[in-house]
Amino acid sequence: MSDGHLSNLVYPETALKDGKFVFPDSVKIVRIDVGLSTHASHSAWFLDLHKDRGSIGIEADPRCYDELIHGSELLPEVKRLVIDGQLIRHNGVNVATLGSRFILVRCAISDVRRYASLPFYLTDAQLAGENRQYKVFGTSSLHVPSESHPSGGYRVADVPAIPLSEIIAAVPDRFEFIEEIKVDTEGHDFNVLVSAGESIRKAVYVTVESGRTAPKHHHGIDVDSTNSTRSLIERHMENMGFRVDFEDSTDQRYINIRLEKLVRRYGLDTEGDPLILGKKSSRWKRIRFKGKRFLRGIGRA
Repeated sequence: MSDGHLSNLVYPETALKDGKFVFPDSVKIVRIDVGLSTHASHSAWFLDLHKDRGSIGIEADPRCYDELIHGSELLPEVKRLVIDGQLIRHNGVNVATLGSRFILVRCAISDVRRYASLPFYLTDAQLAGENRQYKVFGTSSLHVPSESHPSGGYRVADVPAIPLSEIIAAVPDRFEFIEEIKVDTEGHDFNVLVSAGESIRKAVYVTVESGRTAPKHHHGIDVDSTNSTRSLIERHMENMGFRVDFEDSTDQRYINIRLEKLVRRYGLDTEGDPLILGKKSSRWKRIRFKGKRFLRGIGRA
């Protein structure tokens, strides 16, 4: 893909030079966040927690990335990015500065061979927050919403789409690995992973939504008998040299067997956004998961 295509998708434009993303020298480790929703809480959490991290965020819904760029008071209790203000906000308070450590790419990711224009299904706003007083977006998809979709309606708009391999190729050469690729694309996760090709092996962790929540709300998704893309994704990731590091009913986190040694060497963080894999609850989930895996191993012996 030409620099011209990618530069039209990157915000701000100065965050791309000679086909590579531009991060300040203070950034030592990068992440890729596919599917930001309205607040990019996954990136906001890590960028606040680790001052030496950078994040490449990808979002196709223009309503979501407009809120990320300009700021919004929607769902203030969730950590969120304000790109123009170079801020991270939480509970209505500025908690950290971004320092140009976040780059937004405004497109969809899919298993296309090169830059393409695809129909994107923009779902209506849903109520969120403790008292359901906020209207938020974030469940749009490249798949048609089913009758069971909680938003109740949608409209269609064409959006640019590129393969994940193009994003990985634009990561500066000074980064020897990618700490994590997080994928949450409302049922399109398998296609996103496939679109990375062999370059996905550069990631230490891959976290993906592969439970029953997203697929059952969208048509046109290959699912197994449990109405989940989990088994399909797991087979693909195993073929790419990953194993399951943690899973719950919604998400799976894979670790690159070849790069597992980097976790302790660089102090890589495996907890993530508290709304996805919360620190306190996740710790006990991990203990239970590893216990079950150990017992299964004994049973096979």
